[in-house]
Amino acid sequence: MSAPKRIQRQRTKGYRLPPDAIYVGRPSLWGNPYSLDDVRAMFPEVPVEDRAAAAVRLYGSELEHWGLMSDFGWHVSDARWDAIDAEITASGAKSMADYARVVLRGHDLACWCPLDQPCHGDTLLELANR
Repeated sequence: MSAPKRIQRQRTKGYRLPPDAIYVGRPSLWGNPYSLDDVRAMFPEVPVEDRAAAAVRLYGSELEHWGLMSDFGWHVSDARWDAIDAEITASGAKSMADYARVVLRGHDLACWCPLDQPCHGDTLLELANR
């Protein structure tokens, strides 16, 4: 069995996400709410070529508490929010990082980021499969 990996989603005709892969881009529960524009506004001194890595670092620090859940809540219905909240509670997770370990372990993760650039999916892969 191969180690879980990050997959870049495609818009090409006929492309299908592998069956066991989990989409972690926006607006999924795992999407990184920090855009390159956010990094530019928050940290104008960060060079353009380093902004993706900075957005990934911001995301990683947010995983240690429930901050990312509040961002996701804006994108889903109240019923979907309640269902996700119940799933997380039932899992016994104390943070989004704990929940990532439960839900994402062993799965390939898919995002739109190019594979040769920093991506929060790499953070999730490392976290879920340690």
